[in-house]
Amino acid sequence: MKRTLAMASTIGLLAAIALAGCGAEHLTATHGRATANYYRMQLVDPDAGKQSVVSVGLDCSEAAIVAKNYYDSLEAEGSGGEEEQQVLILSPTKEPAANLPPPSVPEGAR
Repeated sequence: MKRTLAMASTIGLLAAIALAGCGAEHLTATHGRATANYYRMQLVDPDAGKQSVVSVGLDCSEAAIVAKNYYDSLEAEGSGGEEEQQVLILSPTKEPAANLPPPSVPEGAR
């Protein structure tokens, strides 16, 4: 019982200390003004978001041509779009590298 009461008192005290710094009394009237000015200076045209501009999209035939040209540009030159079989040739190693670490499991334990 005493242990539970002591633990509850400790948690309450820590919570009170943690919440003591949560008030806004330490903020001045100009708090955050520098950050707001910094973001405002990044805009090229501050009124750009207020103007509504309707953009006209592509019709279906233009969109198909653009998509086809894009997909064609992704192909490697000279491939012709056909699947070619590729072969990877590796030279065999004659003996294992000398700097291999020792095995993690001893020989008799396997």
